[in-house]
Amino acid sequence: MARIRIGDSMVELPSDVDAVQRVFARQTVQGHCRASGTSLANGAVRIQFTTPSEQRCHEEGNRVYAVHPFTQAQDRLYWIGLEIILKPHLGAHIFDSIGVVVFFQRGTALEPVLRAEWDKYDEGQGRHAQPHWHVYMTAAEHQTRTRFMAFENDQWRPYGEDDWMAIDRGAVASDEQRAIAKFHFAMASTWHTGGANAHYEAPDEQKIERWLSGCLTYVREQLTYVVHGLPRGLPF
Repeated sequence: MARIRIGDSMVELPSDVDAVQRVFARQTVQGHCRASGTSLANGAVRIQFTTPSEQRCHEEGNRVYAVHPFTQAQDRLYWIGLEIILKPHLGAHIFDSIGVVVFFQRGTALEPVLRAEWDKYDEGQGRHAQPHWHVYMTAAEHQTRTRFMAFENDQWRPYGEDDWMAIDRGAVASDEQRAIAKFHFAMASTWHTGGANAHYEAPDEQKIERWLSGCLTYVREQLTYVVHGLPRGLPF
C-alpha cells in the first residue's frame, strides 16, 4: 500500500485509493497523477489527485478541488475534480466516500454542474441513495434575466450585448433552487425488485473501480449528447 505525508504524519492509503487512481489517470489525465491529502475533523483525511497542469477551483461551500480538463463537447469545455474521504479505523484509514464533480467553463470561471457520490453506510442504514447524483443550478439559469434587464434610476432598461457582469447565484436563487442541489438522485436502485434497502449498494474496492470507470465514460458521452445540436458560441 502507498503512503503519503499529511501534515506531520505518514498515512497508509487503502487499496481502494490505488484502484481509483488507476482509473482516474487512465480516463482523465491520460498519464501519471499523484495522491495528495489534507486532514479533516475527527482524524479523517481527504485525498485528491494532482498533476502539474491542474487548476484549482472552489466548489459549493468553499471546498477547493484540484480539477483537470475532462472533455470538449463542441466549443464547451468541461473539467473534473475527484475526492476520496478516508476515516480512521483501528489505527488505520479506510474508505468512507468518493465524490466526482463536473465543472463547466464559462469564460475563465468554472462552475459546478454535476456531482456523483458514493458513501459507505453500515448495512444501508443511510436514508440517501448510494451511489447517487447531485445536480447544481448554474449561473445560466439566472443570467438571462439579469443580463437583459437591470434596475437603474427607478427605470428598467435592457442591457447591451456585452454589458453584463457575473452574478452570485446564491443572491438570485430561491430557497427551493438552492435546496435542490442537496437532492440525492438514485444511481443504482433496485426498486423494481422490491428488495430491502433497494436504493443502497455497499461499496467495495472492485465495485468502486468499475463504478468510477463507468461513471466517467457515461458522463462524457452524455455531455456530448446534450451539447450536440446547441448553437456554437456561449450566449454570454
